[in-house]
Amino acid sequence: GIYDYALADAVVAPARLRAAAGWAPDEHRAVLVPHTYQVGDAEAYKRHELNYKESREPTSRKDHGLRDDAVVLACMNRPHKVDCTSFDAWVRIVKELAHGTPAVDAQLWLYAPGDEAGASLRTRALARAAKILPGGEEEARDRLVFAGREDRPAHLERLRHADLALDTRAYNSHTLAADYAWAGVPLCTALCDAEPSWASRVGASVTLAAARHEGARGLVAERGLDRPRVLDVAL
Repeated sequence: GIYDYALADAVVAPARLRAAAGWAPDEHRAVLVPHTYQVGDAEAYKRHELNYKESREPTSRKDHGLRDDAVVLACMNRPHKVDCTSFDAWVRIVKELAHGTPAVDAQLWLYAPGDEAGASLRTRALARAAKILPGGEEEARDRLVFAGREDRPAHLERLRHADLALDTRAYNSHTLAADYAWAGVPLCTALCDAEPSWASRVGASVTLAAARHEGARGLVAERGLDRPRVLDVAL
């Protein structure tokens, strides 16, 4: 290989998954660091927060198209990370909240920048949600909200309007998982042992480390999105 060692941790690269992913012993070795390999810069977060407070007013939910009394489930991952299995599970959670007993208003907040990928996500997400939600297209347009691109201070400021963050499956939140923790938003992610990929376990690595050392809240399921437990956390 082109390198000798890979910096990892026990969550993203346990021995059984290193073998399943095809890491040959003579290819490169995993150097397991404590807690999480994903490095975050607390001082940078503080600078972004201070920068925002000094130059801009706090936003409201209304500024982002969100309702004050709704349970807001967010996924701010880039469009290429959003898979159909994860998306369908998110919409079903919204459906169970909005049409359960008692009914709880719920919105799904997705990142969709103003480029071709973002436009594709908006179109396909609305069409797919309309097939799951009882109210069809009208309800899909009411319950799905799309966030555009923002600079980093504004991005971090707006995250606090979410009640719960939902992770993508095959390609997890990486830096974004730390963003959620900094904003005080619990992240629901999964270990995804059935998919022996480093990228499918980073959200769990960061969430477990943040919970252990920073008191951040989160939910790490063993096998994909655990809808009953997500509903409990959301309520």
